[in-house]
Amino acid sequence: MTLNSIQEIIAEGTTSDEKKLGLISSIAVVVGNMVGIGIFLTPAEVARASPDMLTFVGIWLVGTLMAIAGAQVYAELGVLFPKAGGDYRFLFEAYGPRPARAWGWMSVFGCFPASIATLAVGVTVTLSETSMGFFLNNQLLSFHGIHITPATFVGLALIWISTAVNVSGLSISGRTQLLVTLVPILTFVVAGIFATGSSFGGQASQPNNVVPNISLVTTALCAVFFTFSGWNVITYLGGEIHRPKLNIPRVIVAAISITTVIFLILNLSFLSVIPLPRLAATQNAGVAVATSIFGDPGRDIFGLLLAMAIVAGLNATVMAGSRISVAMAETNQVWRGLAHRSGARETPQRALVMQAVIASVLVLSGSFTMLITVTGGVMIVLSCLTVSTIFVFHRKLCIRPTSKVWGYPWTAIIYLLAGGSISAMIAIDDIRIFLAGVAAFFLLMYGDLLNPRAVISKLTKRT
Repeated sequence: MTLNSIQEIIAEGTTSDEKKLGLISSIAVVVGNMVGIGIFLTPAEVARASPDMLTFVGIWLVGTLMAIAGAQVYAELGVLFPKAGGDYRFLFEAYGPRPARAWGWMSVFGCFPASIATLAVGVTVTLSETSMGFFLNNQLLSFHGIHITPATFVGLALIWISTAVNVSGLSISGRTQLLVTLVPILTFVVAGIFATGSSFGGQASQPNNVVPNISLVTTALCAVFFTFSGWNVITYLGGEIHRPKLNIPRVIVAAISITTVIFLILNLSFLSVIPLPRLAATQNAGVAVATSIFGDPGRDIFGLLLAMAIVAGLNATVMAGSRISVAMAETNQVWRGLAHRSGARETPQRALVMQAVIASVLVLSGSFTMLITVTGGVMIVLSCLTVSTIFVFHRKLCIRPTSKVWGYPWTAIIYLLAGGSISAMIAIDDIRIFLAGVAAFFLLMYGDLLNPRAVISKLTKRT
């Protein structure tokens, strides 16, 4: 790839287009993707490793710095290559088609549909815990280990409704994202401020009878790291963002800032109502706080709002995942027809529909959990591979960034060290699952070499 071709890529996506996502809607996409159920499950893991409030806050601070480091790198990558595809595009330009193709296939046919299926099921699980959704788990049909319940149909409906919204165009999808993000998050923040202001003091300062060790702290840091994940979703949309070279860094910085404030307020509200020792034993901190303050009606209201927050993450994932298929089709790594954009709003309808079909099959089969388990570890490794591309673009291709990354190269190094540590821990925890994911990646990367036609073709060329 020549410097001229790189400059052409950088120049693309600079014009405004009313069909593209604006700044506010883009921020809503990222915040909605980050603020989901994780913030309500993670505090328990952090509390188990924290003998006092200072340690609790310190672990969250370290996780925040890790997220900021990765976000800084992705912000510059998004500016350098403002086209749809995110990690796939960066890997393709830095290391060529093989690692990009392997990453893309694992994402298009594994991680993204599995994430969509998991989020859809997460909504139904959340609703089933309310007094209004108790019937969702009633079994309607069982066939060869596949159990059909009302929750199954609700999950499928959510996938296809979100797909239909995205098919309607980015502007409509962006407004929907803004709605389903703002309503629950503003409610959570207001309730959190109310809880913190009304009872902060003795509860938060109560010590926890725990001796922190490396294992507990490492688990807590992993939990916080994953809770912050999702800030890179905007790079998957690339040139579909209004003025991407200017807005992508703004979106990432604003989303990280907003999410950090939200997480701080929520954690303070948790500690205001639930003592640190009891927080360590709480499965869902949000449910516990809502029930403690408002009783059973509070639990139901919180359940509905949490379900809405998960829908925000679902919509953002549907929006981003389909763009990977488009980027792969444009570089001839999958069927070229997936790059086709239809209708007046030029949406990738084929890519969206294919993604919805795969996610629906996973919801029906229940196999999405294994898919995420197998691919999850290797995807962290691949995110580190993506971050490493910043060194390639700085040195090998002699590109000077249009907006300098704060702390370069230390921001990238911090992320690589953190991601490498998490990957090592995942491998130690279950080496077979981790190796299965790595094997799948290398099979996709070099699988064409096993194709007899490809082997014969290469031998023929040599002779």
